[in-house]
Order: sequence, then structure tokens, then C-alpha cells
Amino acid sequence: MYLSPFIVALGAHFFLKEKLNIIKIAGLILAFLGIIFVFRGKPTSYSQLMLYGDLLTIVGAIFWGATTLYIKKFLAGKVHPINTFLYQLVFSMPIILICALVLEDTWVKNVNIYIAASLFYQSVIVAFLSYFIWFKLIYIYPVARLSSFTFLAPLFGVFFGAVFRKEEITYGLISGLVLVCIGIYCANYKHENSAKT
Repeated sequence: MYLSPFIVALGAHFFLKEKLNIIKIAGLILAFLGIIFVFRGKPTSYSQLMLYGDLLTIVGAIFWGATTLYIKKFLAGKVHPINTFLYQLVFSMPIILICALVLEDTWVKNVNIYIAASLFYQSVIVAFLSYFIWFKLIYIYPVARLSSFTFLAPLFGVFFGAVFRKEEITYGLISGLVLVCIGIYCANYKHENSAKT
């Protein structure tokens, strides 16, 4: 999934005049290597079937990157971020519902406080607030620099998995965190000659 920043960086270089330089390219590569380190130490529950999921996320990364570029090039400055956000959210609802009807084995019948809190978190915090903020940031900042921060998402996922689910923390997570942080710094680094670009 974290091929998406590369799609965005290359597309922004060619279509949005957000020029790449050696430091930014090195930063993206370092951050991507960090993600490889995180997932290199596979847990004991790893299954070969996960490869199919990985292939699907590569396709998703390409579309995610293309969507980000499209929004920045054709919608930023012309359409309010809330409209861009709502269009995607509203049109995805029936698709997600159909997928749930087809793929879900069992449905929740008894709602308790944990289910209600989970639903609130997924619908209000994740699907509404975080995506709205993301679209707002796309309108304001260069997308190549902004997308490099998405490399932090799997690190937080693995970290919170360890905290809340007692999953193992590997040396790959620690080294990956260091590489991702250095990579994000490099991808957003501005020297004096490029401060105006």
C-alpha cells in the first residue's frame, strides 16, 4: 500500500511541477525501506494467502496515488474540500454495503459498548474526520511531500497492535521506525535554493 507515495511523487513531478531532487528521492526510498524492515520479520501466524492481499493492496496503492494527483490537479482551488470528501464518502457507501452483504459470514446482532465505540471510531474519527483533514491538506500542501507521511501509518498499526493486542515487537519495527522518520525528514527537507519551490 505504501507504494502510493512513489506514485504521487512521480506524478507530481511530471504533472504538478513539484520537482523531485536527490534528497527527496532518497527520503522516499529510506521510508519505503523502513516499511520493508517492519514487515520483514514475519510473525509466526503468517500465511501464504496473505500474498493475495498484498497484491490487491498494490493495485489499491496505484489508484490511491492517482486519486490524490487528480484531486490536486483538477479539484484543488475549484471545489471545496468538503465536497470532494463527501462525494467519495457517499458514493463508496453502497459499494461497501454490497461487499459486506456478500463477504461477511455473520452480522452483529447484540450491540454493546465496545461495538458502539468501535463503530463511532470507524465512522466518525476514521471515515469522517481523518479523511476530511487529509483532503483539506491535499488542497493546501504539495502532495509529494504530504504523501510521505503516510509511511507512518503501518508503524502506528504495528505499535498499537503490540500495545492493545499483545502482538510481538520485532527489531524490524524499531529499525523501520528510524528509517521512516529519516526518510520523511529528507522527503520534506528544503535547502535554501529550493525554498521557493
